[in-house]
Amino acid sequence: EDKAEEEAMAEDEAEKGVQEEVAECKIEEEEEEEAIAEQAVVKEEVAEDKAQGRTVEEEEEEEVADDKAHEEAADEEAKEEAVEEAEEEEAAEEEEEEERET
Repeated sequence: EDKAEEEAMAEDEAEKGVQEEVAECKIEEEEEEEAIAEQAVVKEEVAEDKAQGRTVEEEEEEEVADDKAHEEAADEEAKEEAVEEAEEEEAAEEEEEEERET
């Protein structure tokens, strides 16, 4: 009887040990799954940051291009005005010369 009880107790302890190992494995698996999920989230965030970074860079490039275009347009307009003024002055001078001649 003592041997049977000892064997039963040994089996119970062995089964408890197996159950503890199974529980530990489950915990490790859950921790690994959580780590993988966290890595996926981090990768997604990094990808979003990169995408937003490119967007910001593109916006800055567009702003620079727009500023350049506005400057060029203003320069062109100033040149046209200068040409018009020069033509008007020339026309006025010609009129004065014609008046002097008459």
